[in-house]
Amino acid sequence: MDTQEEHALAKKLGFEPGDSIFVETTPGWYTQFADDTELELEPGLPATHAHLFCRAKTDLTSFLHENDLPQIERSLWVSWIKQSSKHHGGLTDTDIRAALLPLGWVDVKAASIDEDWSGLQFVRGKNPKA
Repeated sequence: MDTQEEHALAKKLGFEPGDSIFVETTPGWYTQFADDTELELEPGLPATHAHLFCRAKTDLTSFLHENDLPQIERSLWVSWIKQSSKHHGGLTDTDIRAALLPLGWVDVKAASIDEDWSGLQFVRGKNPKA
């Protein structure tokens, strides 16, 4: 990914220079992307945003049980491997919505992250439960 593509992706995700991004497991290019777009990667919450890369439903379930979601200031991106990818693990956008909507998070944007990953952006609804 070149610098122009990185800046376009940061804009698409709603990330601004200086934002803190909570991440756990990311694709290999993500650290360089954060460095080049002046984002601060955080190993825990609180953070401006969180970006979760899930290969399976268990990744999402673990994240939701192990983290204090109200400590995410602006948005939560949940990415999953596209069904067209040879690495697809079975997780879908429907599974992600089913896990987050009951917690009071609302999806506001869908995006292609790269050739293998899609993502949904969530923000807290007016009456969040978590």
